[in-house]
Order: sequence, then C-alpha cells, then structure tokens
Amino acid sequence: MLNAAGLPQGEALRVWVLVHEQPDGTWGAGGSIVRYADLVALAKSDKKAATGA
Repeated sequence: MLNAAGLPQGEALRVWVLVHEQPDGTWGAGGSIVRYADLVALAKSDKKAATGA
C-alpha cells in the first residue's frame, strides 16, 4: 500500500486498510480479536498524541 500511495516506510503506521466485506469481530492481531470500535479508539488516541491535544 505504501508503494501504491507513494509513501516512505516511515509513514507505514499512518496507512490503514479496511476490508468492508469482512464482518466486525472477525479481525485479529497479535492473537486477539480486534473490533472496529477498537480501531476507531486507537486512531483517535494516535491523533491526540500526534497533535498534543
């Protein structure tokens, strides 16, 4: 995705790919189920950390 977007490796954490065909509650990372609400909360906290808000 980074190559397609023309972004350097350092921007990898800013690129998110959401597959809409995959039902919520069936995503996983690190051996745990990850829900859409978890991703939204993570993105909001990352935005606050980046802006200092």
